[in-house]
Amino acid sequence: MAEQDKKTHINTKTPTGDYVRVIPMGGLDEVGMNCCIVESNGSMVMIDCGLTFPESSGFGIDIILPDLAYVLENLDMLDAVILTHGHEDHIGALPFFLTEVDVPVYGGHLTLGMLGRKLGEHNLSRDDVTFYPVDAGDRLKIGEFVVEFIHTNHSVPNAMAISLETALGRLIFTGDWKLDHTPINEPPVDLQRFAQLGIDGTLAMMADSTNSGTPGFSRSEREVKEGFATLFDTTEGRLIVAQFSSNLHRVQALIELAVEFGRTIALQGRSMLTNFELARSLGFITIPKEAKIIDAYDIDNHPDHEILLISTGSQGEPRAGMTRMAYGSHRVTLKPTDTIVISARMIPGNELAIHNMLNNLTKSGARVITPREADIHASGHAKREEMKLLLNLVKPDHLIPVHGSYRMRKQHAELGKMIGMPSTILIEDGDVLEFTQGKVEVIERVHAGRVFVDGRSSGGDIENMQLRDRKKLAQSGIIIAYAILDKNTGNLTSGPDLLQRGFLKNDDDGMLEQAAVYAAQAFGNLSNKERQNVGAVSEELRGSIRRFFRKKLDRKPVVIPIVHEM
Repeated sequence: MAEQDKKTHINTKTPTGDYVRVIPMGGLDEVGMNCCIVESNGSMVMIDCGLTFPESSGFGIDIILPDLAYVLENLDMLDAVILTHGHEDHIGALPFFLTEVDVPVYGGHLTLGMLGRKLGEHNLSRDDVTFYPVDAGDRLKIGEFVVEFIHTNHSVPNAMAISLETALGRLIFTGDWKLDHTPINEPPVDLQRFAQLGIDGTLAMMADSTNSGTPGFSRSEREVKEGFATLFDTTEGRLIVAQFSSNLHRVQALIELAVEFGRTIALQGRSMLTNFELARSLGFITIPKEAKIIDAYDIDNHPDHEILLISTGSQGEPRAGMTRMAYGSHRVTLKPTDTIVISARMIPGNELAIHNMLNNLTKSGARVITPREADIHASGHAKREEMKLLLNLVKPDHLIPVHGSYRMRKQHAELGKMIGMPSTILIEDGDVLEFTQGKVEVIERVHAGRVFVDGRSSGGDIENMQLRDRKKLAQSGIIIAYAILDKNTGNLTSGPDLLQRGFLKNDDDGMLEQAAVYAAQAFGNLSNKERQNVGAVSEELRGSIRRFFRKKLDRKPVVIPIVHEM
């Protein structure tokens, strides 16, 4: 990393007149980890604070956070964190940040409810953090900014765009959004307000770029409900739906269809149950009085043709409900008469896990339906025609594409030029984009790296990836677990054999042997289908060896399983 990139302060002299600075800390070279700092005349707010996940196993890395060293060194200016919606890539890093920083957080009621549940997982309570719930249409004075919240549609309820009025003009952060003329259980995006902000004048718009390369309009959630209605009408056995737990609009639609078609509803997955109860308590899900909701444990006590099961696991996550059903390790045993619906897009990086899950679901004899076969999913992000509409309504002086890879943002910028935007600006994480009277330019760069986290207990250290990895290996040591798996029988023909460096004394082979026996026993507890999945076997070996040493030594080495299929 170049020395310039390590800067956590701005060397350029503060302008003598009014100024506004936009400093993205994450989300501009990926889909995830969204976080942006806005400064104006000595006042600072943070828009969102999300996380992302490693593209592969990560060698023990569970999640990745934005490196907020610049914010921590300028806390005297930080007046608030302002949230657009409750997805992990927009709020997931906040529990780590809020263990170090006392700052008020503004957001929608459901958004703050989701954040509050996450704080509990990190030994924080809502009493430890100052929450200010807001509604769409609210206007608040925060530091040097007048902040307005604007209703939008997304794949989670309570999504809002943020307008910041400054001494030099208005900035708009769209957040993740789409245009849905017929949404479920909420009004359409507030185009009238966006149009008025266009008439009043907007200095710059930081706009979601996720679907900038996808033509047309996104599908409405109402169309998804209609697609599901066809499945309800034609399914004779159990209907099992896997989806994101935060897509509560779809849960609402499925409940309404279950009532219409006389099915009893069961939900499974911790996040699914948690989000459902939270949305229900806050009024973001309305349960018809005719609805019958039972515990997932009780579905065998009801006829198959009366069951709707809504589950997590649409991305093939190893411990999620749908994945465990696919590999025969769940309390719900699949039947050839089941209809299984994967109501979600395939997130890049999850292709192999999803393919293996679908393959095993199909082996069960059940009918498996994905978005390729039926209209049972809709994107939560605007496509090109929707982007054009919003740009023509708001007419910002400057379009700044955010929320996406460089290619997505470049396509968004080209779209802006196509429809006549006076200025499109592509910046990168860490760039300090400064607005002064009649002028806008990148004046400097500050450090905007990544923090790698193993588990929830630590926020990690502020350093680059190479130093972070070397430090972890030096402190924890490494164990290589080598095994050979017979893919036909699902048996280990060799191993697991363990090799360690920097974890145990060289003469402590006895404990390695005990760990190998423990891992072999854990492998023996896997179902036959799980044994035939190299990913599930690798995960079990890694997890069991770490559990063994945590129990024996209260230490957690880096464990790298190497499983060869023969």
